[in-house]
Amino acid sequence: MGDREYSLFPDDGDQSIWRGPFTFVQAADTQLGFAADPTWGGSGDGSDWSAELALAERFVRCVNILSPRPRFVTICGDLVHSLPENVLAASPPVRRYANDAYHKRQNADFKRIMQGLEVPLLCVCGNHDVGDRPTPRSLRLWETEYGADYGAFWCGGMRGLVLNSQLISDPADAPEEAAAQNAWLERELSSLTQAVGDGAPKARHVVCFQHIPWFLRDEHEPQEGYFNIEPDTRARWVRRLTNAGVSKVFCGHYHRNLSSTTRDGKLEVVVTSAVGRQMSAEECRVNGPVMTTCSDTRSGMRTVLVGEDSIHHEYRSFDDLEVALAVDQLRDKDGPAAISTIIC
Repeated sequence: MGDREYSLFPDDGDQSIWRGPFTFVQAADTQLGFAADPTWGGSGDGSDWSAELALAERFVRCVNILSPRPRFVTICGDLVHSLPENVLAASPPVRRYANDAYHKRQNADFKRIMQGLEVPLLCVCGNHDVGDRPTPRSLRLWETEYGADYGAFWCGGMRGLVLNSQLISDPADAPEEAAAQNAWLERELSSLTQAVGDGAPKARHVVCFQHIPWFLRDEHEPQEGYFNIEPDTRARWVRRLTNAGVSKVFCGHYHRNLSSTTRDGKLEVVVTSAVGRQMSAEECRVNGPVMTTCSDTRSGMRTVLVGEDSIHHEYRSFDDLEVALAVDQLRDKDGPAAISTIIC
């Protein structure tokens, strides 16, 4: 099923078959360079992202000592803060953080840190990766660095759909690419719908991964700045997703945690706060009225347990995880065995 398959487990058999419960980790917004960007209420001149590097290193350490070992990790967008120059329309928001040198260094640092992961990594593009309004060139740059900007995969009987939410949010400068993603997604959802209708679904669960949430608190809410998808587009795709059996959509972008369901209870949109910088009071002040609410948590990640009939998830800060994992390691000094497959 599908013509844009990510190969996360090339040597691990048929992943479309349910093999029992498993876990994965979902995170978002490592966004190297954000904390020091003065145009976003940052604390420096934008040239130093050591604070986010330290948080990214903590993320890798926490993932690697989780037990049971997660099957994979996904980071749902904004891997870095700086965009390359001259690949997007020269609007003021883009000029604020377009810098070729920073972009190259931040991506190199991101890859260097994530090479330490001992489970497969799947990267999802966000607005700081391909732009609020992506172009064919910005999408090609992403593909060169990280692979396809949308696609699908199997993991232990779960179907994962990866969407480029930037093409959904604002396709104006990449209409052909947006149309191609829409057509691909329609094919994927139609295949899932047909399977469900036959009474023998191929997927035990279907989940989506993207950067921008479809909605934050209610499926019929108005658009809130650039933090959710506009209502008409949202209504069309949310209906298609639920009809195809999608039960969870994991997102980032908001730098805060939220979890909301459609009114029929069939689809949950899970918004995960940042590995990197949280939504600070200073950032809200500089960027109001679009940003008004500070983050109520600390940097961390979301652990997800996929059971036979349900999916459970929990956001854990690195502070809390490091304490809990240190206790667990004292109980089991051998720790989990290492796995060398790294995919990004």
